[in-house]
Order: sequence, then C-alpha cells, then structure tokens
Amino acid sequence: MKLVATALAAFVLAITINVVFHEIGHFLIADSFGYHPTIHFLETPKNGQGVATSASVAYVSYNGISNFFTKEDGLIALGGPIINLLFTFIAGAMYFAFGKKNIYLDAALLIFMLVSLTAFISNMIPLAPSDGFIFLHALA
Repeated sequence: MKLVATALAAFVLAITINVVFHEIGHFLIADSFGYHPTIHFLETPKNGQGVATSASVAYVSYNGISNFFTKEDGLIALGGPIINLLFTFIAGAMYFAFGKKNIYLDAALLIFMLVSLTAFISNMIPLAPSDGFIFLHALA
C-alpha cells in the first residue's frame, strides 16, 4: 500500500513540476527576446494571447505573437519541451547514481523520468497547437 501511495504522489508531483517548469522554459526564452511574457495557470487563452488548447492547464502569453510563426516563436516553443527532456536526463542519471537501493526512491525517480519523457514527446508531436507544430512551422 505504501508503494502505491508513493507512486501516486510521485506521479502528481511529476506532472505538476513538469507543467510549471515547462512554462517557465517558454517564459525564459520569450523574456530573452524582450517579449514581456506572462505565465497563466488554469486559464483559457484569449484570441491571439497564447498558443494552447481550450483545456490547457497553463500557457505563456507574450508581446509579438502574430498570425505567422517566426524563428523566435519556434525557439520559444522549444523552451518548454527542452526543460522536460532535461528533467528526463536528470531523473535517469539520479536513478542510475542513487537507485536500486530503495524501492520507493526507485519508483519515484522512474515515474518522474517517464512523465518527463512523455511530456517532451507529446509536446513535440507536430500537430496543432503543440510546441512541435509551432517549432516546425517556424523553421519553414
């Protein structure tokens, strides 16, 4: 029972951390371009304010959003998934460095790694309105 509770807590914490830092990744890149970004949590984006689905948990809005994607938009879109990929590698490295000694730590690290990897892959699928779609169209 304790392992199930640990796994559930790790899953909820992993999703929360990945969503928050994913948006911080977008925020930091947009801010580096001087776009004055804002992170919105549990809001639906207004027209032209951000790229997100109507069921979004979070998104970043910034000055400079237009009807076509610029190279800056592509880099901003890449900022979030790169954070998720970084978390995947960090959790994996921690698992191989510290794991296999405590089943609860192993479960938490593996869950965090899988959630992070899933967040990276799902965000990089090039279907609208994903980050992968924006990145791909910004390159064109």
